[in-house]
Amino acid sequence: MPELLIASRPPYARRPRTIWPPHRFTIHPTRGHTTLDLQDQATLNFFSSAAARPPGTWCPTADALVSADEDRVWVFGEPQGLRTEHSSVATGYGTWGADWEWAADEVGISIEVPQTAAQEEYADATLERLAWLCRHLQATLGFVVPAVRVRGWSQLRSAPILSGYIGHEDTMNGMKSGKSDPGARFPWERFLQMVTPEQPDHPTVADATTLYQFVRADERNRANPGATAVDFTPGVTVSVVRRNGRRILTMEMPD
Repeated sequence: MPELLIASRPPYARRPRTIWPPHRFTIHPTRGHTTLDLQDQATLNFFSSAAARPPGTWCPTADALVSADEDRVWVFGEPQGLRTEHSSVATGYGTWGADWEWAADEVGISIEVPQTAAQEEYADATLERLAWLCRHLQATLGFVVPAVRVRGWSQLRSAPILSGYIGHEDTMNGMKSGKSDPGARFPWERFLQMVTPEQPDHPTVADATTLYQFVRADERNRANPGATAVDFTPGVTVSVVRRNGRRILTMEMPD
């Protein structure tokens, strides 16, 4: 398990969060002008600099950073602070600006991942730390991001906010700016498997109860559309079978 550390988030790198819970994680590479083993300190220095800037000024900061060569991660500010503020702004607006678009960081959490150049492979340890951080933040702060890749987002306020994991390059801001975050070397399929919560082969009692209540309520409503009560009878047997690689919940009703 990586060590989670707190890095400072200076005033210029803060903007109040107006949307909670976040819809997605946005992935960025560091690609600093230094070696991989110096990426951590270089990125921390850049993002945590106390340089005088007006609050809310645009600056390429992030919400969190994954270590390049040690088993640790950083959150800027602190994890609970992500409820009330976001970076300013790792991924900004697309073509039209604030009146018509979301800034990508308004609806998500931006994480920097170490990579010195676009053609460098992402290390397995890096991906494991990133996946752990995403899972940890969801568990700690009480939200869920589906383990799917968002391949394109217009950022328009009039369009749905697609939930999942997205690269800067797949936002309108990234496309406009010619970004390649996190780039062709990022193994999306493998990473999404790493952030997928493990599911037990057998559902819990609560799962079985909920499913049974739903089925009985549906039966009752079919017989009497005006009914609202759920006729719950304990004793249902629930099991899991696998068909074509998918988990399917099956159940036997009591007599």
